Amino acid sequence: MLGCWRVTPCLSSEYTSGFCCRANNLQTHVNGVENKKKKKVVVVGSGWAGLGAAHHLCKQGFEVTVLEGGNDPESRKMLIPDDVGIHGFWYPYRNIFSLVDELDIKPFTNWTSSAHYSGEGLEVEFPIFQDLTQLPTPLGTLFYTQFVRLPLLDRLSSLPLMAAVVDFDNTDTAWRKYDSITARELFRQFGFSQRLYQDVFDPLLQVGLFAPAEQCSAAATLGILYYIVLAHQKDFDFVWCRGTVRDKIFKPWMDYMRANGCEFLESRRVTDFLFNEETGCISEVVCGREKYTADAVVLAVGISTLQDIIKNSAALSTREEFLKVLNLAGIDVLTVKLQFDRKVNIPKAVNTCSGFDDSCGWTYFDLNAIHDEYKDDPVTVLQANFYHANELLLLKDELIAAKVMHQLSKYIKDLENASVVGQEIERFPKSLTHFFPGSYKYMMRGSTSFPNLFMAGDWIVTRHGSWLQEKSYVTGLEAANRVVDYLEEGSFAKIIPVEEDEPHIQALRNLNRNLNDLKGQNSFDEGNGREIEIERINLHDAIGEKLKVAAEKEIYTDFAEAKIPAFIDYLGTVVEKLSLSAVHNNKDKTSIHLDEELLAIYDCGMFAIKYMQHWNGATLAHSIVEDKMHLYRLSAPFYGNKIMHTGTTVETFVMENLERLGRATNWPMLSTTASLGVINRGHLQQGRSLMAPYLPQSGAGGGGSR
Repeated sequence: MLGCWRVTPCLSSEYTSGFCCRANNLQTHVNGVENKKKKKVVVVGSGWAGLGAAHHLCKQGFEVTVLEGGNDPESRKMLIPDDVGIHGFWYPYRNIFSLVDELDIKPFTNWTSSAHYSGEGLEVEFPIFQDLTQLPTPLGTLFYTQFVRLPLLDRLSSLPLMAAVVDFDNTDTAWRKYDSITARELFRQFGFSQRLYQDVFDPLLQVGLFAPAEQCSAAATLGILYYIVLAHQKDFDFVWCRGTVRDKIFKPWMDYMRANGCEFLESRRVTDFLFNEETGCISEVVCGREKYTADAVVLAVGISTLQDIIKNSAALSTREEFLKVLNLAGIDVLTVKLQFDRKVNIPKAVNTCSGFDDSCGWTYFDLNAIHDEYKDDPVTVLQANFYHANELLLLKDELIAAKVMHQLSKYIKDLENASVVGQEIERFPKSLTHFFPGSYKYMMRGSTSFPNLFMAGDWIVTRHGSWLQEKSYVTGLEAANRVVDYLEEGSFAKIIPVEEDEPHIQALRNLNRNLNDLKGQNSFDEGNGREIEIERINLHDAIGEKLKVAAEKEIYTDFAEAKIPAFIDYLGTVVEKLSLSAVHNNKDKTSIHLDEELLAIYDCGMFAIKYMQHWNGATLAHSIVEDKMHLYRLSAPFYGNKIMHTGTTVETFVMENLERLGRATNWPMLSTTASLGVINRGHLQQGRSLMAPYLPQSGAGGGGSR
């Protein structure tokens, strides 16, 4: 028998088609014996993104195989790209910290202060910001940071940049606006002093985005600065792994997954994919002579590894989205570990530096203070990481060690009497993502033109707002959610959203949106109604174009968060009021009369998105706004269907547009359910019940089926 059938709008990706029914807890029994074959998922890559996807999918009962591999199968660290160098774990890494709690491991140090050096010596000391009185951003960062050499006027020259920070809201529009210019040009346009740029921001950017400012996208710069520096005072605080990420986090994590049935295969270098020409889906993952059958695939590798796969893959090399990846680039990393013959006094355990050369940013760490392995050593062990290190990779180890010692002796006085007794130098070409100006248009989304192939990694476009390791992990969870949706089994992973903007930033961003909206008002006609004439275009395209500007307002403040059921009532009421005569169709021309109530529906919908993000995070909204224009157009047909079939249960419009509606993300699919006609006269309660899975549960701050 079939158990617990429930009509559920699926969270379909951009290319996944189908308004489908999901059979929750579907079981087939023959003579009382359960017969259920697990679906197979292959995850390519075992960094934060790949393990994040595998972690959730194996918990959902899928047969998960993780293929570990890289450009150099003989190098253990190349198998784990996230273990290249030493990286901090910043305060906003809410999902990674939640994972660590779930695994019940203690891999991190306490919160740590740090210092920054220029070629002239100590420039800045960063305190532990959460221990200090919290001030509105950016005042806390500016006031509490201890600038040793930089004059006050130079520091104040950074304040105008907040205008760009407010304007950059991580939308597709914002990325396209800022991505084409360099970070250096951005700083120049907003009045940075030469000293502030040269001694502080440029070197910090070189260890944040791993490249000089003139080679970094302004969009990426604004994104990462806001996430780990400017969003909240405490966001610049960080902890460090008490050993390698591989040993302290990935190994126990992988053991946890093995206990849940996940299989890990080492040194499996993917060479191609086989796909079914009838369905367009990937059917097998090819690793040389070995093949792995898959119902779904998550590709979670770095750019350089993916480029190698594309060049050798008959399947991927025919798709435009993958060919664009060949325009992207990676960044070279060099790590130098030095052991001295005595104990050396290092003022701060964590340090960023400039002054090595004009194009190379670097950091150095006191491993005795960070790693458990060296905690009780009688001698000092120090590690330096060099980013954008293409000029260093070809040098011999002895010359590299001598150059590093020469530079370190400028900052650590005790090194004058110490000698190096051991060294370990490792090179990682093209191992980190380069967010260069103009790179955004080449980066991939989480879904692909193969319905069952999904992407994850820190270079994948997401609207979550996180960066670095947290972004990799989040995109892994998003990929897992797409697999769950595609295979129609399991539950979605709960993704914790970034912390909300501080009130004054919210107010400024709302004001900025309204000002931008005013600039587009000339596209509207004045009068009691708004009309447009569109030749040979579908109804939803027409409405979508008209709502494009109006929806930017995102007016949701008039609806209290605790009254989401009232939103449903309101939606049904407005739809009932709309007259069928408001829409006139013929084959050649569509004349649409859009009044204020129709716009109010959209604004109310934007409020619902904000509400769901607040209570459920990215679980329900992880790809809502991957492209705002996409959202506008996809929302339009649902409202068009409501208008045409007010008071009925007719789903003609939906059924005739399944292919288009199948590209919708979670919120539009919620609207699809509503547009079946149940939110109309006499059917309000049924509508609430049908939409209950997509609304906050009781006890979480709002009711979905009350």
